[in-house]
Amino acid sequence: MVKATTIAARFAAGAVAVTAIAGLTAGQAAAAAPAATAPGAFKVARQAADVNTLDVSWKTVPGAVRYTVTIFDGVNQFAYDVPATQTAFTFKGNGNCTRYRVNVASVDAAGTRAATADTIVNPLAPGGITGLQVNRSDDGGTVNATWNAPASAAKATNYSVLFRSLTDGSVLVQRNSPDTTEVVPGLESARSYAMEIVPSNQYGSCAPSKVLVRGPQPSAPTGLSVVRDSNDAQLATVSWKTPTWTGYGPLTKYQIGVRNPAQKNPTWTDLPVGATSAQVKLPNSSKWSVWVRAVNGNAVGEISKEYMLEKPGAPGTAAVDPKVRIDELEGVVKVTFDGPVGSSAAYPTMNVAIAGTTTDNGFKESQNAYNRAQTFTFDKVPCGAYTVVVTGTGPNGSAEFGRKMINRCQTGLVAADQWKLVFGKASITGNNVDMTAGNEARVISILPRTSPDMVYSTQATLVSGSGYGIWTRAKVVNGAAVSGYTFQYDPGYEAVNKSFGKALLLRVWNNGSECGNPIAKVKWPAGLDVNATHQVTVVTKGDSLYATIDGIKMFDVVSLKGALADSKCNMPEPTGSQVGFRTWSTSGKATFRNTTIN
Repeated sequence: MVKATTIAARFAAGAVAVTAIAGLTAGQAAAAAPAATAPGAFKVARQAADVNTLDVSWKTVPGAVRYTVTIFDGVNQFAYDVPATQTAFTFKGNGNCTRYRVNVASVDAAGTRAATADTIVNPLAPGGITGLQVNRSDDGGTVNATWNAPASAAKATNYSVLFRSLTDGSVLVQRNSPDTTEVVPGLESARSYAMEIVPSNQYGSCAPSKVLVRGPQPSAPTGLSVVRDSNDAQLATVSWKTPTWTGYGPLTKYQIGVRNPAQKNPTWTDLPVGATSAQVKLPNSSKWSVWVRAVNGNAVGEISKEYMLEKPGAPGTAAVDPKVRIDELEGVVKVTFDGPVGSSAAYPTMNVAIAGTTTDNGFKESQNAYNRAQTFTFDKVPCGAYTVVVTGTGPNGSAEFGRKMINRCQTGLVAADQWKLVFGKASITGNNVDMTAGNEARVISILPRTSPDMVYSTQATLVSGSGYGIWTRAKVVNGAAVSGYTFQYDPGYEAVNKSFGKALLLRVWNNGSECGNPIAKVKWPAGLDVNATHQVTVVTKGDSLYATIDGIKMFDVVSLKGALADSKCNMPEPTGSQVGFRTWSTSGKATFRNTTIN
């Protein structure tokens, strides 16, 4: 019934989605017809006065309650909320070398989106050259280079060529012209040289092409692979690709180098020049490093990248998955991926979703991030209580990367006169509830509410003692006799249950009595600082309850009814609509700031 997400587990996946929700009244939702089609007459054009500014326009869609304009610049993805009365949008671009993907979606009252196809806006300056061919004469004394124009829509009008020696940095050629060939004579055969070709036009340049003009030494073989034989683990097949540069004259042989941790230097074995694979004996009692190099009549070539062959049965390397961070400032939500979208084999797709925390109605937005995106920004979320959820999906399922509650415009901020001390001692001033007297204390909200569904968020600090509790679905029957659930931040639980240790718990109360058996519990999340200030949010909706700490879901009860039944507490299900805080023990001290209820 209960599952937990540790701080470490948050970084186990790598794909993301974004959804946003803003409020429509029930009347507005009923009156708006569904948006059946994507916007027509969709156009994106650069402004004549400022070519780095994009003008986006479209036709009105009947039934649309708003539009979303999405722009991707190859690294950052932006989604802009546009009112239904507007059919144009202006975007300030970020440079002559940026390529944009742009679309616009109509959104109906139910949050259903219908998006146009992407329009591509090409860079103003040209990309890199294509078809580069660099040939060196057999004696190494002359280089002949040819290339083709960039494949980009932006035409190149000039090529800057720089040719220099790697040995002393001396420049042999430096020129600007529209020519696509270059001949450089008078070279020293034993030396290597560097050549750089930069195409440009009136808007500048974007992509220099750099090439190493090698000397007599062959370049390193590529595509090295080492695979143990399925029938005999002592044998391994080594394969590689021919070097791109063979030096002056033909290759004469290849060499495979192997080394185990006990060896200081590799052992090299000669192979025929025509080979691109060979079988070698590598005892499975050790791991091995493997290299390949080519040899010609003049020089021994550069060695390939090292290939590490582990012992049979050794643990594999975990997939590198991007971390996710969710930030919000004045309604602008920014999701940052520590690694481009698509870089995770396990979760190559990223979806970001923003929606009302306790309602299925109102403003919604959901999009997958583009491949290679490193950020996703939504501008902006309206006033209200929302949840941003980042989810990764891949071939084996999905995983939640992050979850953050957003309370725009301080909606539901609880003032001092909306709290009541029902037991013990506490100081209540403004929006601050300080339970620092060191006692069993209970503070309950008195603001009437019509529904037990709520999102309840506070900045909580455990000053001392074994923990604090957060009441939800509570009501006060007589005096201090509280019925309800308490989500308990309880590092002191290890004194009660040593084998389980510190914990996050859910307990049930009835008429001031607490069931001694938690109806749900989760081990203390790895890396959670006991006495730090944390943003704690408890969401009760229908038959479910979950809690996040600092934006990470750490506690999840799928069915409150089921958990209550399994606990054998024999207490009725709480149905109140009040919330509150509690501390316990003579050392129990905690503070709560900026508390909101929605």
